Amino acid sequence: MSDEKLKVYSFDFGTVSDEKDTVKIEMNSSQFTYSQLDEIKVLPTDNDPLFLPKTTIKESDDSILFYYQKSAKLKNMLKLKKEEYPVKISIAEEILEQDILKKYENDNIFISLDPSTLYYYPMQTVRYTYAGNRFMPKGEATALEQYKACIVSLLSNIPYEKCLNSPQDVAKEGNELIKEIYNQTSKADLLHFVKQSEDFITYDYISNNQLRERRLKRKNYFILATVGILFAGAIVFTQVNSSHAQLDIAEQYETQLQEKDKLVEANNAFYQGDYDKAIALYSELDYNSEQLANQLITKNEYQHAIDVDGNSLEATIEKIYETGNLEVLSTLDDKNLSEEQSRKLTNEKNIVAGDPNAMVNILNFISDENTAERLTQRFIQLNDMTHAEQVLEKYPDNQTISDIISLGENISEKNSQKNDEDDDEKKDEIQGEIDNLISQLNNWFVTTSTPSEQE
Repeated sequence: MSDEKLKVYSFDFGTVSDEKDTVKIEMNSSQFTYSQLDEIKVLPTDNDPLFLPKTTIKESDDSILFYYQKSAKLKNMLKLKKEEYPVKISIAEEILEQDILKKYENDNIFISLDPSTLYYYPMQTVRYTYAGNRFMPKGEATALEQYKACIVSLLSNIPYEKCLNSPQDVAKEGNELIKEIYNQTSKADLLHFVKQSEDFITYDYISNNQLRERRLKRKNYFILATVGILFAGAIVFTQVNSSHAQLDIAEQYETQLQEKDKLVEANNAFYQGDYDKAIALYSELDYNSEQLANQLITKNEYQHAIDVDGNSLEATIEKIYETGNLEVLSTLDDKNLSEEQSRKLTNEKNIVAGDPNAMVNILNFISDENTAERLTQRFIQLNDMTHAEQVLEKYPDNQTISDIISLGENISEKNSQKNDEDDDEKKDEIQGEIDNLISQLNNWFVTTSTPSEQE
């Protein structure tokens, strides 16, 4: 098996193996205290959409193996170190906002915040894997200590274990941001500090990006100006041409100063929530529309995002699915979209609405593979296996579509078993399995999860 396909990471209790749509966590059995495997099979976190769906648990000679299902789009959190700083700080804020440790505090459940056990998708999707009850390996650090170590590790690329076990050493090595994170005395204070940092860092990042672009343009201008002056030296009107070049440079510099002031004004408007004003100012500066649309998506400004850049429609749809607030799709208009983009938006609205006739029409003319994946999920939710399989016929190599259909087949099979079963206790047990499978289906697209229940 090639390294490109299989990645192995280590954490306190074992290893995490990541391959395409499967995550495996393997731990030495000596760390467990259960007498029967059933004592660790079911946890309160099992149906939580913030966790990757746990598919099975296996025992080997000296190891316990946990298997999870994940979207191919999700990345192991250790890969966050390759992302730009605004992405890192946005993910850090999302972890604190979710406060997963508080959610299961009363259940006495340990949840790993080691980045090797976490998964993300920019800008605000975070999913967890390892959760342990009293029979399973657990850490002793407080929730605040875990959060601090996780956030510092994500922002500094220092190993999580060192951030957790040697915070004083890390604080000495780190910059002022790292020191301040360790100085926070509560999770609420830590979240407030990170939020403030996100605004500052993202603002600074955008400003520096523009500054780098302008420095490059200015450098090119001076090179051209210098070449022009040298060439002019070979002709009679050297002095006149040189004066004109100097005047052009002065005018260019004045324009740059004006643009810098306008950029600051645009950034301020953006972070004060005045998006109409910010967009108008950015447009005067010939600002990168793709970058601006991505920033708007992180602020849940979906209509503004697709108005600024119609090519951001897919990213916008993914973020809407991620939040589970699918009714927002029906409010989006296509006034600034191309004909093809407008058709895609209409199709996506019909999929969310679950209109069978419209969905069959989409199937007949579909050319967008991302839409096809969501269409398959919706067909399964509507118990329409026939049309779901027809989607697969159009995209036979799409593993996501194939896996969704397999899950739908499992649900159908379990329903048949339940109908054939006479024992009420067995029926309840099978229904529990069905509920778990349906939960996996409804939360299949971790970046595009549909909250509606199967109909």
